[in-house]
Amino acid sequence: MSFYRFARMTAIVALLRRYRGRLSNLVFATAFALVTSWLYPDIAHFVEARHPDWLGPILAFKTLIIYAALLVILWQLRCMISGDEPLAAPSTHEGQAQRTTRKNATKQQAASVSNSELDKLIDKPKLRSRKDNLLNKQDS
Repeated sequence: MSFYRFARMTAIVALLRRYRGRLSNLVFATAFALVTSWLYPDIAHFVEARHPDWLGPILAFKTLIIYAALLVILWQLRCMISGDEPLAAPSTHEGQAQRTTRKNATKQQAASVSNSELDKLIDKPKLRSRKDNLLNKQDS
């Protein structure tokens, strides 16, 4: 296996892991629309034989189902591309406030950790670069 193929497969697997929930929603919506479209001729034939006056509403219902599935697919793709999270559960103002508070706390912790790490580096004597180490080894 070439390095390119390995890198490509690794990237694909990483994306699949990251967007697993959204991709499963896409697959289920697509499968639902395809199965509905595939079963419609059989249902239409049955309804035409038994109740021909119901054929129009069933066609409208089938069309509605397929377009709704298409909208779900497009919505999920838009969320994946833009990075937004789709509305999985109804959110309240309290839930949003808690999430915002948690995000701010996490950002502050990250900033304090990074600042303290940088402060530790500043207090150390000047670090030698790899180039300097290699040059000094060659001189010896």
